[in-house]
Amino acid sequence: MSLFLSILSGLSAQEKPDYYAEHRQKWLDLAEKNKPELVWSVWKPQAIVSISKDTTSFQDLAVRERRDISELYSTPLDSYKNGVVLDFGRHMTGYLTFSLKSLTRTPDAPLRLKFTFGETLAEVASPIDPYTGSLARAWFQDETVTVSVLPERVKIPRRVSFRYVKVEVTAVPKYRFTFDELYCEASTSVGTTAAALPEGTSSMIRKIDSVGLNTLRECMQTVYEDGPKRDRRLWGGDLYLESLANNCSFRQFDLTRRCLYLLAGVASENGVLYPTMFESPSPHAQDGRYLLDYTYLYNVTLLDYLKATGDKTTVEDLWPVAKRQAENILPYLTAEHLIDYKRANKDWWIFIDWKRGLDKEVAITGLVLFALDKTYELSELLGREKEVEYIPELLARIRKSAHKAYYEKNTGLFVSPRTGQYSFGSALLEKPKGLETCLPSICQSQEKDRNLVLTAM
Repeated sequence: MSLFLSILSGLSAQEKPDYYAEHRQKWLDLAEKNKPELVWSVWKPQAIVSISKDTTSFQDLAVRERRDISELYSTPLDSYKNGVVLDFGRHMTGYLTFSLKSLTRTPDAPLRLKFTFGETLAEVASPIDPYTGSLARAWFQDETVTVSVLPERVKIPRRVSFRYVKVEVTAVPKYRFTFDELYCEASTSVGTTAAALPEGTSSMIRKIDSVGLNTLRECMQTVYEDGPKRDRRLWGGDLYLESLANNCSFRQFDLTRRCLYLLAGVASENGVLYPTMFESPSPHAQDGRYLLDYTYLYNVTLLDYLKATGDKTTVEDLWPVAKRQAENILPYLTAEHLIDYKRANKDWWIFIDWKRGLDKEVAITGLVLFALDKTYELSELLGREKEVEYIPELLARIRKSAHKAYYEKNTGLFVSPRTGQYSFGSALLEKPKGLETCLPSICQSQEKDRNLVLTAM
């Protein structure tokens, strides 16, 4: 029996009541020890804006007029019949604080304001209700605040991500009032500055880099968040991408270390990593289906972290997690050394992308090959090759079988034998010609039984 099949046959015998019982609390303690301090900054609105239809602009909306922000502090709020839209001049994540003042007489009744926060103009220009979508309504960033005493400083307790905020008066007292102050306390764990781009970098690339860095900065809170606006939690796939960007920008490795320990600390009792976890009220995973892609990306993240930091102590500590994740695909290998996609897709969430109808068989094969290769490289750097010595043979067999089953010589791409579908995710299995060369010929193909799906991975 080959070595990797021996590993496979022994998996059930290796199962324990709690695979990481002796490590779990230590990992959670180390995660807490590496929790970064948040960096706070104060930002005030820069202008009052009016919005109008503009078919040449993003989402068909544009700022028609910008007025001086000083107007806000002297004009009664109820005089803005449809509300007032404020532009903070940049995107931020944090907590809005305000205080109000009376302009006419002693305040003798409560008032009520509605705040709608938007990353884009459309979010403050379009009504949310009636809402019929499947996403929880409470994710939308609108808050109603009743103020009973003036003057009083009010901090909206919900953290929001926005550039624009629309303010509407929904309960008007007899006295006239307006803002005395209004500002956002923005948060991030980033306390360093990314290295400058090389001289000669185009202005477009500089703009893209600037937006990208600001996005990363706002996602770097006390974990790498999926997004500070929604799904405000740690996902294994976001950890992989964001930590990779951090490695060559802010280089704040305490956050990466914390996230690696958190995912390990809340792993399932059978040793498999959950795809996502929450920090509060105490670290805990989101139960449900496991996400095969993300269990493997954890190993790649661990290798990237080691290369960026040289921190063997942390990586040695978490090596048992990586070794366990490498085994996840073994029960789903066929006699032909391909992945039994139908069975794996039933037991796991195989993600790759949100594209409806996307055939993921070829793409997940490529991802597993990529991650197993990186796992073995990690073992070599740690001097633990013998613990995963089945991987080279396994890689060779899957590669050979995948090339035979999926590779299309005339295009240089991989195609699903079940659906005849091409995708960017599948093309990443190997790029002998490159997408730029291959896709035009595919698009011109007259084969009606082929379905071309161009989906970014």
